[in-house]
Amino acid sequence: MGELHLTQVGFIKPIIDELRNNGINVDRLTHKAGLAKFSLGDEESYLPVNLVYKFFEIIDREQGIDDCMANFGETIQLLSLAQWGAMIACAPDLLAACQLATKYDDIINTHERAGFEIDGNKTTYWQYFIDEPKKERKQLVFIDLALVINSLFLATGNDWAPMEIYIQSNSAPNLDVLLPSGYKTKIYLNQPRTAIVFPTSILTLPMLSKKGYSNYNKYNANTTSSITSKIELILDSFEEIPSIKYVAEISDLSVRSIQRRLLDEQVTYSNIIDNWRFKRAIDLLKDSKNSVTSISKDLRYSNLPNFVRAFSRWTNTTPQKYRENL
Repeated sequence: MGELHLTQVGFIKPIIDELRNNGINVDRLTHKAGLAKFSLGDEESYLPVNLVYKFFEIIDREQGIDDCMANFGETIQLLSLAQWGAMIACAPDLLAACQLATKYDDIINTHERAGFEIDGNKTTYWQYFIDEPKKERKQLVFIDLALVINSLFLATGNDWAPMEIYIQSNSAPNLDVLLPSGYKTKIYLNQPRTAIVFPTSILTLPMLSKKGYSNYNKYNANTTSSITSKIELILDSFEEIPSIKYVAEISDLSVRSIQRRLLDEQVTYSNIIDNWRFKRAIDLLKDSKNSVTSISKDLRYSNLPNFVRAFSRWTNTTPQKYRENL
């Protein structure tokens, strides 16, 4: 039995815009696909996935475009996805961006699931579609892949390449249009999910930080304006882990007010402390002068075993092994 699945307009709007920019009669194509009845100008409106598949079938048959990534890969950007995209792009760091993207994984495509896994020095961000596979779904897989790679570039800069790419398709898009020349990324086809593998160490990189993305400055809100970022700054400079009650006292706010603001930012106080410890541990382990014991104290753990257990929970390995594999 079939099921109604939807795709947000912002997901395919770069393709529609570029087809139009190349002189193609997009109105005729969308009419034939049944998409003309929908609001294609509103990035946050939704389209039935079956009609989107039909649209890709038509542009393949009539325009010979069977790899949208090869033709329009550079235009498939996170910030084309309106509020959801801006929320991810303006996350304070790549870890927070991955957490947000996976928490709201079905907002852009209701038939898609996402997640990320940290395994020692490697982190894997994955996505896959749950609807019945069709030939035209390959286009959505390729667009998804371009979107993830371009999103990672917001933190790393576009001279960076992933370690491995897994593709939920029996063919690969032309990755040369996205990845830097001479890239050594390993590519795997016919995988159960599309995935990008990258070093765990880059999870601490801030989003929207590299050159080449100055056109996104209007979206790049001051990250210290969020209460999450302000609490992290307190953690950086405070000698102990402060209670939420103490943060309320020095903020001249009530605990309830802080909790409401944290709820608006989709986080809890314990989440902030856990993420802060994880990111700081990753950064401190890069320097061999920092002993694991001293890092444990720097992160305000009462003893070393507690830190080792927490690090193993975060990364599935010990601090010592993580450092050895850097």
